[in-house]
Amino acid sequence: LVENKFGIVSVREQEIARRGGNVASAESSVLEEQGLSLEEFMTRRRDIALASDLLRKKIDPRVIVSWRDIEQEYRRREAEFNPPGLVRLGRIRMTERRDGAEAIASVKARLASGEPFAEVATSLDLPDGGFWREFPLPAEGIAGLDLAAPFREAIEGVPVGQAGPPIESASSTTWLAVLSIEQPPAMSLFDPMVQLALREGLRAQQFAIEQRRYLESLRRRWVSDDLATMQARLVAIALERYYR
Repeated sequence: LVENKFGIVSVREQEIARRGGNVASAESSVLEEQGLSLEEFMTRRRDIALASDLLRKKIDPRVIVSWRDIEQEYRRREAEFNPPGLVRLGRIRMTERRDGAEAIASVKARLASGEPFAEVATSLDLPDGGFWREFPLPAEGIAGLDLAAPFREAIEGVPVGQAGPPIESASSTTWLAVLSIEQPPAMSLFDPMVQLALREGLRAQQFAIEQRRYLESLRRRWVSDDLATMQARLVAIALERYYR
């Protein structure tokens, strides 16, 4: 029986209401969908519910998640709960041959005066404020980025959004800037939502193991018993529908 705001209704009546509101439409719907009569379908639903209840009663007591299990799972998945920050770098690269000495000198002066890197990059028609590459932010910060030493040194200690000093070579002049640093919030083991997620994940894993063991025990006990085979089949249906 199922209780709603209108009182008590049977599961059969609820199914009929869900499938069109009358017996004929429900019969037709079930026959088309399941190849069964309405009564056969309801009997199967009852058997599945009974088997599902049997599973819970037999398996749930065996599924135990300890605090130590939760701690170990957190350590195993710590990077998932505490992902590294992301640093977005911008780059302006100019050559005298392509851009001309006068244009390079102008950019040098603008950046040296403190004009925001993204504004200068945009004025040079570079997309996304001159965005160049994105890196995971290591524990050492900018100093730990996987960049050539001159590039790394050029942006260490420079405020976000400002260009570092120009990096000059025989053929080009390059400026780098940290456009943004995104640091996701850390999720502690003592966060109730983290504990709940870990506990539920571990329970699901253990339940899957215990249900396989339980099914195997049924098969071993009743391998030649027709009635037991039917019971095992009902358990299998419940596993497939409710616990996959």
